[in-house]
Amino acid sequence: MNLTLPFNQALISKDSSQAGLTLIELLVIVTIIAVVLILLVLSIPRQLGRARDSQRKSDLEKIKVAFEDYYNDHHCY
Repeated sequence: MNLTLPFNQALISKDSSQAGLTLIELLVIVTIIAVVLILLVLSIPRQLGRARDSQRKSDLEKIKVAFEDYYNDHHCY
């Protein structure tokens, strides 16, 4: 009599109560997702501020070039 199980049946758990996730595992997953979302939400205003600062620097550089061009054309400001 052969008592060995086929390969695919050997991987299946015989105890169906351990087929899903436990409450603790779900709480850990939800907590990790919540922490990631909180960090994301908190970083958005900082990134928007950096974008505005970058735009201001670009605008100031354009104004500087415009003043230099005007000075080169008229020899005064």
